[in-house]
Amino acid sequence: MAYNLPTNVTPGSGGHTALHNQTNVAVNDLDTRTAGLEANSPASIFIPATAFVIVSGAPTLTGAAPVAYPRWLLDPAATEIVNTVMHPPLGWNTAKARLYWSAESTQAGNAMIQFRALPVKVNGELLNTGEGTQSLTLDAPDQSVLAVNDFANPINLATVDPANRPLLQFSIRRIGGDALDTFPADISFIGLSLIKVS
Repeated sequence: MAYNLPTNVTPGSGGHTALHNQTNVAVNDLDTRTAGLEANSPASIFIPATAFVIVSGAPTLTGAAPVAYPRWLLDPAATEIVNTVMHPPLGWNTAKARLYWSAESTQAGNAMIQFRALPVKVNGELLNTGEGTQSLTLDAPDQSVLAVNDFANPINLATVDPANRPLLQFSIRRIGGDALDTFPADISFIGLSLIKVS
């Protein structure tokens, strides 16, 4: 909404009062619209594998059989990392991260998967004062069976400052070289959900 506010105010004209009132109307209208956006913000957001890029290792993005959806293949015996960035919706203060993944083999074993969130400054610098790394050591599901697991600790979205730190970077890592990662084949990272907690 546009407002034509007076720039030249003559003494005794009442212009000061008019300018003050019109400015209050503009601010109140903005507050109302912001509150409306926050009230209608989504309860969850799904970020698919295709929104992530390689940061470390040599993971493979595929849509091949045995399933037809895109997924990152994360190797055993290595650390492989994929990242994405996003801006959380208005009105979100905390959220939990939910992992969607599967196994690319019928073999048995555990996979160690980590999640991390870091704020990104306007100049692209990562701030290492964000959320700590969270780990899950999970029994690999049957081949091509979708597994859904939540990371335990909610993410504090208060670290996002629209002026200086407008984005959050999310990192998914398979720590295949860890002794607790015993699954001898690729796992498939399918996507990540953020679910509003508060």
